[in-house]
Amino acid sequence: MLCLPSFHISIYRCDKGYEGEFCVPNTPLPMMLRDDFNQETPKNDNWLEIHGGETTQICGSLVSGNALTFSHVGGVLELTMYYTSLKK
Repeated sequence: MLCLPSFHISIYRCDKGYEGEFCVPNTPLPMMLRDDFNQETPKNDNWLEIHGGETTQICGSLVSGNALTFSHVGGVLELTMYYTSLKK
């Protein structure tokens, strides 16, 4: 029988903008996302990545202006910045 010493190692690394043992944000996260897609490219402060999508009026206007449309064959991705759904 082999007996090994028991020990616990806690090593973590938070992403940029996060800190502490549980990697909480340095500044409060926004509680909503709004983008009207009426510029040539979507707002960089809302989206981390968009692949396969473009701003068009191909589906008509939901309220007004453009929409983010995924109309091509292949993989698509729409990844928002971090938001919180917690009510204050």
